[in-house]
Amino acid sequence: MIRLCIFLCYASTATNGFVPTGLHEFGSSAADALFGGSFSNTMQSSTTHKELTRKAMATVARQLLRSRNLLRQSFDSDDPNEIVRTAFGSSSSASDFVNAIETVATANADVDGDESANTAAHFDAENILAGNRRLLALFSAAVRHAVAEQYDDARTSIGQLLHGLQDFYSHSNWIEMGHRSPNADLVKPNRQPTNIASSTTPTCTNCYSFLPRLECRDNLVTDTLLTTGYYSNQDKEKPSAETLRGGGSSGRGKCSHGGVLDFSALRQANGGINKDSTSAVFSPHHYLHEVAIAVATEATVDLLEDFWRRIGDQRFQRFIGLDNGASVSFVFDSRSKMSAEGVARRRGMAETLIDLMSFDNRGYRSRNRRSFDEKPVQRRSVDPGNSVMAISGLIMALKNAKKGSSVYVLTENSAKDFSRYSEAMALIAMKKVKVFFLVGNSSMVQSRKESMDAYSVYHRLASVSGGQVLSEDTASVEDILRLTMNFFAESDVTLLHYESIIPTGVSGSNVPVIIDELVTDLTVSLSGKNTSFILIDPNGKFVFLNDSEKMVNNSTSIVHISKPDRGTWTITVTAVEPYSLLVKGMSILSFDYSLVEPKYNASHPGMFPVLGRPRIGDSIVVRLSVVGLNKSEGQVNTISILAENGTLIHNCSAALFERKTDSIDYISNESVVIPAEPFHVAISGQYKGQTFTRTSPTLVMPLTYKIAISAESQLSVKQGQKSELSFSVETLRKDKFTITVEDDLDISSSLIPTTLSLAADELQTVKLRFSVPSCYNRTGFDSVTVTVKSQTTNELSSFIVRLFIDSEYIDYDPPVCIVNAVSSETCDRVSGNCNSVWTAALKIIDTGSGLETIDSTETIDFSMRNSNTFADVSITVSCCNESVNVSATDASGNTAVCSVSRESRPVTDCGRITCLNGGICRGESTCVCLRGYYGDDCGQEGCPMPSLPSGGHVSEMSNFHVGSTVEVSCEENHEMMGENSLTCCSFGWAGSTPMCIDSSSSSSGAHAIEKSTILCFAVVLASMAKYLAAE
Repeated sequence: MIRLCIFLCYASTATNGFVPTGLHEFGSSAADALFGGSFSNTMQSSTTHKELTRKAMATVARQLLRSRNLLRQSFDSDDPNEIVRTAFGSSSSASDFVNAIETVATANADVDGDESANTAAHFDAENILAGNRRLLALFSAAVRHAVAEQYDDARTSIGQLLHGLQDFYSHSNWIEMGHRSPNADLVKPNRQPTNIASSTTPTCTNCYSFLPRLECRDNLVTDTLLTTGYYSNQDKEKPSAETLRGGGSSGRGKCSHGGVLDFSALRQANGGINKDSTSAVFSPHHYLHEVAIAVATEATVDLLEDFWRRIGDQRFQRFIGLDNGASVSFVFDSRSKMSAEGVARRRGMAETLIDLMSFDNRGYRSRNRRSFDEKPVQRRSVDPGNSVMAISGLIMALKNAKKGSSVYVLTENSAKDFSRYSEAMALIAMKKVKVFFLVGNSSMVQSRKESMDAYSVYHRLASVSGGQVLSEDTASVEDILRLTMNFFAESDVTLLHYESIIPTGVSGSNVPVIIDELVTDLTVSLSGKNTSFILIDPNGKFVFLNDSEKMVNNSTSIVHISKPDRGTWTITVTAVEPYSLLVKGMSILSFDYSLVEPKYNASHPGMFPVLGRPRIGDSIVVRLSVVGLNKSEGQVNTISILAENGTLIHNCSAALFERKTDSIDYISNESVVIPAEPFHVAISGQYKGQTFTRTSPTLVMPLTYKIAISAESQLSVKQGQKSELSFSVETLRKDKFTITVEDDLDISSSLIPTTLSLAADELQTVKLRFSVPSCYNRTGFDSVTVTVKSQTTNELSSFIVRLFIDSEYIDYDPPVCIVNAVSSETCDRVSGNCNSVWTAALKIIDTGSGLETIDSTETIDFSMRNSNTFADVSITVSCCNESVNVSATDASGNTAVCSVSRESRPVTDCGRITCLNGGICRGESTCVCLRGYYGDDCGQEGCPMPSLPSGGHVSEMSNFHVGSTVEVSCEENHEMMGENSLTCCSFGWAGSTPMCIDSSSSSSGAHAIEKSTILCFAVVLASMAKYLAAE
C-alpha cells in the first residue's frame, strides 16, 4: 500500500487524455501490483490516443483507396498490411503507410509528455477558446508543411492537433450535454465554441464527502454551458469555490478532471468528469468512455477528411504514406564530372522519386523539382582548394528525405564542413535514412580514421546510416544505379551489414545470410581496397553472374540477383584491409525499433525514447514495430544486439505487446545493457515455419554521457513570446563539455550555460531559451539541433527538438489572378490549326503567406519577386483550346484557379481610382494592396479596424500603424475569454479575437464547507477498503 501511495504521488502531475500511452506501456505486471490487479483489464478495455488515431487513419485510407477504385466498398479491415496488399498487390510493403500512421499516432501520444502542463493542449481548465485556437494553428501548420512537401512535419502537426481534439470529448461535458456527434465549431475558420461557462460560474457539485467514491454520477450542475475539468499542476489552477458566484454554496465549484492522478479532485467540487478510461480509478465518468471514443473517432475522421480536401488528393496520398513520394535524394558536387540528375534520367527513373541538392566550395543549393528556381539555401565563406560543403548539402537532403529512404552523395572532393557531422548523425538516427557516398577518388574509400576529418567523415556517416562509401567514375556510377535502383522502393530491407576491421594478411571470411521466401531480390555490395567475394547458394553451388548483374572496380563490387533461392547463402570475402559488406533485399517484412527506458520519477510515468546517443552501461528496453507479419503467419522470437563487425553481443527474447489494432508491436523481455562499442539491432523469427532475419541499417553509437529533457520544458511558443527548454547532461567520468545550438528558422535562441565542468556521475541542467518576434508569420515546426561535445574524448551527441511556433496568423485568402494581356490573332487567322498557339500574360498575387506553387496543363513560364508575393506568368496555348486554367496555391494551402480564354479582357486601368503604395489594379475601382497598406486605393498605412466580439471594444479607434498594439475590453457584466491584445503587423492583425461572455446570471444554494486533504491518503483509504472488501 505504501508503494501505491508513492507511485501515485510522483505520477500525480501526469496529464491523461484517454488512457496515457506512456502509462499503457509501463508494464502490466508492475501496474497490477500497484492497482490491485485491475490495471491490465483497464488497459485492454480502454482505448488510447494511439489506437483511436490508427483506426481513424485506416478508415480514411480506405476511403482514399476506394476513390481510386483500388478497394471494394465492402473491404473494412484496419490492418495496414492487409489494406496495402489488397490495394496494390500481395508483394507490396506497408512500411510507408505504417510509418505515416505511427508518426501521427506518436506525435499525438507525445503531447501527454511534452505538453503535460499546457491546458490548451488538452482542453483542460475551461481553456476552450485557447484550445480551439491551438487546433486552428496546428491545422494551418499542417497545411503549410504539406504544401511545402514536408510531410513528417505535417504528420507531427496533425498528430498534436488530434490529441487536443480527442481530449475535448473526454475532458469536457459535451457528451454529458447529450451530444452524440462532434462539435461543429471546433477547427473551423472564423468560428469558435459558444455557450462556455464563465470563470465565476459553478459547474459541478461535490461527488463525495469524506471517503472518495471513485465513480461520479450527476455531479454536473449545468447541461447548457460548456465546461472542462481542472487538473492539478497545470498552467491554470482550479479556483477556490469561495470565489465563485454563490460562494461555493451547496457543495458547488468548478469541475475537476478527476481520478487518482489528480490532486484537484479533492477540492470542491470534488470528484471529476473525465472519460479517459473504463476504470473508475482513473475516470469518474468511466461509464461514458465508449461514447466519448465513438464521438472522438468521428471527429478525428472528419478532421482528416477536411485536411484531405484542403491539400488535395496527391498530397494527402503522400501524407498518409500511400504514394512513393521522393524515395531517393541525390546530393552532388556541382563541379564533379557526373551530373546525378543526368544519370538518374538516363536510367529511366521516375521524376517523382527524385529530390536534388547541389553543393560546391561556397555553399549548398536546393534544386528540388518543386521549387520555383535554383536558389541558394545558405552561403558560407569561400575557401581555396578542393574542399566542398558536402555535409551541409547532405543535411538539407536529410531534412527533406522521407523516413527509411536513401540519399546518394556524389563528389570527388573532401568535406570542409565535417564539423557538422554530429548534426547529420542526429538526422540519420531520427529518419533512419541510408547514406551512400559515391566518390571519384578510390583512396577516399579507405579513410577509416577514428577521429573525424574531411575524408573519414564520409565513411563514418555512411556506416552509421547503413550505407557505404563506393568508388565510382563516369562509367561505374551508372552501373551502381543500374544494380541498386530497384531498391528505391519502400520495401528495401537490410539483411546484413558488416564493417570489418581486420589485421593485414587475414583473408577468406565466410559470412552466412538467410534468405526467406519473402525476399524477392538480393544485392550484395562490398567496399574496400583490393577486396573480392564469392557467392555460394543454399545448394552449395558457386554463383556465376553475367556483366549485367554485377559491377566491379578496384575498390567496389556489387552484384544483384533476382528471385534468389530460399535458404542459407554463403558470402566468402577475400580481403587484406578493412572492408564494408552490405546485403539488402526486397521484402514486405521489415521492422523499426526504438530504444526506450522507464522513467519512474518523470511527470508522466512510462517508457520513453532515449534522447540522442545512449550512454554506455545504461539499461534500456528495445521496442519493435514489425510490418508485413500477421500474427497468424508467424512471430519475432529474438532481438539481437550485434557489433559493427557482425559478432553477437547479446540475445534476448521478444514479447508481443498486445493491443486492439492489428499491427504487431514487440518489446524485449529483459533490459539490455548498452555496450561500449557501436551496435546494430537485429531480429529473427518464424514465418510459416521458416526462419527469417532482419537487421536495422542504422548503427547505434554509445558514449560516456547522457542527455535528458526535463518534463517542465515548453515545446510550443507564440509570436512575441519566449519559451524555455531544460535538459540535463550526466557523465560517467569527470569531463568538460561545450554546447551549441542551431535552428532552421529566424528565431532567437540562447544557451545557459554554454560550457559544463562535471565530476564523475554528476548531473547539471542547461536551459535553451527561445524568443519569437512579435510579427512572426510562419506557423509551423522549427528543428532545433543541440550538440554536446566532450572536451576529453571529443565525442559529439546531437539531439533534435521540434519546437512548434504559433504565429497567431492564419491566412485563409487565396491568391488573386489578374489578366494583363491576351494575344490570339494567330488563331483567328489559322482557325483549326492545332500547331499554332495563342498566348496570355497573368499576374498572380498573394500578399498573405506568399505563393508556393503555380501549375497548368499548358506550357507556362513564371518568375517570382518580392518574397514570392507576385508572379508574372506567361502561357502558351494551342489554338485548338479556347481556354486554359492556371492553378496557384499559397504557402497556407489556399488555391485559386485562374481561368483564361482567348476572349478574356485584360485589366488596363482602375477607372476612377489610382492604386497607391505599389498596389496593383485588379479591375475597375479595385486594388490589391501590398503588405502594410489597406483601403480601396491602398492609401492607408497599417491595419484596418479589427473585428470585435459582441460586447467588445478597443482602446483606440484609429491609427493602427504596423507594430502598434491595441487592447480589447468587454462591456459591463461581460467577462473576457481569450487574450485581450492584438498586434498590427504588415500581414494584418496578429492574435486571436477574444470572446465576451455575459456573466450577469446568478447562482443560489446553501453554503458548504470545502474539505481539502492529501490525495495519497484518500487513495490509500479507498484502496484499503477495496482490498478489505475483496478479502
